[in-house]
Parts: sequence; structure tokens; C-alpha cells
Amino acid sequence: MQYSEITASSLIKVDKNGKIIDPGSTVLPVNKAGFKLNSALHETGHNVVFHTHSHAGTAISAMKCGLLNLCQEAIIVRPVSYGTYQGFVPTRAEQLQIQRDVLEGSHVLILENHGLVSVGPTIEETFLWMAQLTKACEIQWRVLRCGRDNLTDRTFDENKAFEGDLPVELECNPNGVEYGKGELEFESYMRMLDNEGANTGYPYKLSNIFKDQVPTYPAVQYPPIVPGMEGPPPTRTGPGLQLVRGRPGSGIPRWWNNASLLLPAANLTRTQPGQDTVK
Repeated sequence: MQYSEITASSLIKVDKNGKIIDPGSTVLPVNKAGFKLNSALHETGHNVVFHTHSHAGTAISAMKCGLLNLCQEAIIVRPVSYGTYQGFVPTRAEQLQIQRDVLEGSHVLILENHGLVSVGPTIEETFLWMAQLTKACEIQWRVLRCGRDNLTDRTFDENKAFEGDLPVELECNPNGVEYGKGELEFESYMRMLDNEGANTGYPYKLSNIFKDQVPTYPAVQYPPIVPGMEGPPPTRTGPGLQLVRGRPGSGIPRWWNNASLLLPAANLTRTQPGQDTVK
């Protein structure tokens, strides 16, 4: 299946031995290679295993230098473990080697010439490790175009990297809601999906993080016109509207990113078809 086709109901549920518990909504078989890799890490006591083949992650996995300390995301995910990749379907000996490759205290594993893995006790925490690792790989993938000699690879004391110097009187949690590792970040992604109409059903610890209710994307019905521009609006609109340059004589105006695109529909007054005035 393509990633865009996968839904929660299409996932196949298996036990630790690979026996199907719930076949899901498709007639497709279990990915044997994926199961053997993930199950090897589950055997070591990790509740959640997250494995990806992103372009940037796979590119970094093929580099002899490994993940460099080029950004704070690269520092956050340390210590980084590295493992060798022997083939599509790991043998039992290779499964045991993968288990040994994960360093004590490490939550991320880079499989050479293959991809990225993160492990953790919860979905939220494991997702956070993968998000940080993926971003670090993307940054390195881009800046290496400048040449290795132009990069600043930072060295640091891992034991002191996260020691803060915040004043004691600083109130960091005014609502008293305790978040586990990765939960606050994971909720932000769930809010993004719910604002897009996904209806995730995620059990938020804080149903509304704002003091006053703020408009979400579905509240925007019509984009306001850009002052000084004439002509019909483009067919595709949204908060991330990109610059569209009309050809001479085409009658299509130029549009650009505009903060007023996020105004709720209540602040827009329709004057004539295709045109709105912001109050």
C-alpha cells in the first residue's frame, strides 16, 4: 500500500511471533521484513518501535560520517546507535545483532544504508525521537551541499548538554497538567490534524490550550481580496497560498501569503461574487 492509502483500520495486528490477531480491512499479507526488524527490538523490552525510510534519513545512513552535531535536534537525540543492514529479511543472528547495536540509553538507531529507527515506552515519546532525528538528518542533508569543510561540527558534554539555568521562581507549568515525554509535542500534531477535519479522537490533556477560543482553518470560508488587485480569485486557496503569477493578458492577478487569510468568516463581508472586505 502507498502511505496515502493506509488508515488505522487497514493496519494488521500481530503477536510477538507474527501470528495475525486482526487482519485489518485489507486482504494483504504481513510485511515479513518489517516484522522481523521491529520484533527484534520489541524483544529487548521496547513497547514502541518506529521505522522509516525517509530520503534524508536514508541518505545520512549511507554516510561514513554518520549524524553530525550540526543542530540542536542532532544533539537532542544523542546517544545515536548505528547498526549494519544485511538484507531485506534479517536472519535470527542478524536480529540478535540489531538488539546489540542499540546502545544503553539510546532511543534512536541508524541502520547503515537503510533508514532510521526510534524506540521508546510510548507512542508519543517514540514519535518525538523520530521527529527530532528526521529533522536533524534533513538539516545535515541540505547543509552538506556547502561542502564538509564549510560546516561547524560541535562537540559537547552529553552529561551537561541539557542542564538548565532557569531561575527557581520561573513558573513553567501554570495549569498544573503533567505531560510525559513527547506528549505535548504529539498533541500539537493531533491538533493540526483535527483542525484539518481528521477527527482523530485523541484524548487531549488540555482540550483547549488558548485562554480564548481561536478560529481554526475550517472557519475560513472566503479569502479576502488583496488591495489593489483585480480579477477573479484563484481556484486553490488556503493559509499556505503560494505566489501565483498570471501571464500577461491572462486576467489572473498575483496573490501572495497574507495573514488575513486566517481571519474567521465572521470578519469577512461579501460585497460581490469573488470579493470580500475585511472588517
